[in-house]
Amino acid sequence: MIVVHGWWVGGDHASGRLALWAEDSTAPRKSPPRPGRAPKVREHPSAVSGAELGEILGLRAAHPTPVEVDTAVLALPTRGRGPVASPELPLTAPPPREESAAEAAPADAPTSAKLWRVPTVLLDPDAALKWLTSSPPLDPSTSPDTGAPVPGQDLRHLRALASFAVALAGRGRVLPTVRAAASGR
Repeated sequence: MIVVHGWWVGGDHASGRLALWAEDSTAPRKSPPRPGRAPKVREHPSAVSGAELGEILGLRAAHPTPVEVDTAVLALPTRGRGPVASPELPLTAPPPREESAAEAAPADAPTSAKLWRVPTVLLDPDAALKWLTSSPPLDPSTSPDTGAPVPGQDLRHLRALASFAVALAGRGRVLPTVRAAASGR
């Protein structure tokens, strides 16, 4: 099962862009051990590649706007050597190899925020609004056997917000804004 997450990114584009990333329940949950000090930013072990995510969500064919594949660094809750799985993600990963007591991270182990690099798919505002409001809803109750991606809580909220904004604008429930005139006018 794949769980899709999203957030709005400001930055180099005037009005921002929608960033999407996903976790795969069949991928390993922990980073492989490595000698020496842990890097400040680690690669998320169960993140889906950006190109694969674009294909899974049908973004390449459905949107004429180019879809940009990039990476982002997120502070995610971490336990042991791996990020904590999303609540929507069933743990169907293959059983891990035998670990020593020192390597194992029990469920009650302390959780801390660590930096993880994830592949992302970025949509411009027009494509994001179209995708958020017109694509078939990703139902979190869908059986994991269907292979359909499931939205994380963050993406479900973005979909609800986009639908609400479209409904408000459609009913004419908008307020004009007043801007200060430039000096000399």
